[in-house]
Amino acid sequence: MIETAAYLDAIYGKCDHDDGEIIFVDSTKRETVLACRVGDGKALVSAAQAIDGRVGHYLKVNLMDADAMRERGKREDKDRFIVGNAGEVKTIVSLHLDCDAGKSSKYHSRKEMLRLLDQMPHKPTLVINSDGDDGGFHAYWILDRPHRIVDELDRERVQGIANRWQSHLNNLADGKLDSTADISRLLRIVGQCRRNGNVVACHHYDPSAIYSLADLTLPIEAAEVVREARREMHRRIVEAIGSPPKSSGIESRASAYVARMEPSISGSEGHKKCFLAALTLIKGFGLGEVEARQILIDTFNPQCNPPWSEKEIDYKIKEAMKADGEVGYLITRKVTA
Repeated sequence: MIETAAYLDAIYGKCDHDDGEIIFVDSTKRETVLACRVGDGKALVSAAQAIDGRVGHYLKVNLMDADAMRERGKREDKDRFIVGNAGEVKTIVSLHLDCDAGKSSKYHSRKEMLRLLDQMPHKPTLVINSDGDDGGFHAYWILDRPHRIVDELDRERVQGIANRWQSHLNNLADGKLDSTADISRLLRIVGQCRRNGNVVACHHYDPSAIYSLADLTLPIEAAEVVREARREMHRRIVEAIGSPPKSSGIESRASAYVARMEPSISGSEGHKKCFLAALTLIKGFGLGEVEARQILIDTFNPQCNPPWSEKEIDYKIKEAMKADGEVGYLITRKVTA
């Protein structure tokens, strides 16, 4: 319990009462078990005591607007089964990444991953052993001052900063980084046991290594500029027309089909399920890359936990394009997901 309280204090010790709440989530990542408003050390100790002894739980690292989450829970009749999305993040306390290592040849060794983290523009404030001494890490770059999101443009800006930070490490790791940069990211709680018996524990902490958001802001890559420019052009065209272009009947069927597919949940063959959704659109319904990409982003991705980055979705589509199989087999027969 003491280690958990120290971990919470390292991340939230500079926050005040109005910055939002820490959302603690159960081991399935689908149910909120505790919402803790920050602002003093006693609240953090109480939270550590409340989750002491639980196994395999998570928290939303950035602080959430719990009132907005509760309202959505009532609207959607889901009660506690609302864990918060990027639109409900209220305050940014850090950039943080899930750095898988040591599992298999698919990933880097733990030693190599630590070396790559040291090559980042700034060294992490906090590095956590996410699966004992044999697994990967959670790396945190904690802000010197919590950043309260002021509007949706600011939210998009911060998400872009997080995306570029993750992309930089992913490039250093030659793509061997199974992670997203979603600002509503869930991570494991220091001091808790996993179901396999391994303890989530602090590997390294440097309280002097704290950063402003500007310190962690990398230049925008050319591909991101092109992508955002295309989005803006599409938005302007839609506004000029007065309504979005209608999709074909096949696209509507494909979207409805994908909406009923099982979403990707981290730790439950998430990659396989996302690839299956892409394969269904590309091969099953014979859609092009652009149409399939939009359906994955608009229909499939919001159900996933955590959601996929656009770069990861593009990769799944490319893999589906290369896969063998009949094209259009779901068009001519009645099917259900």
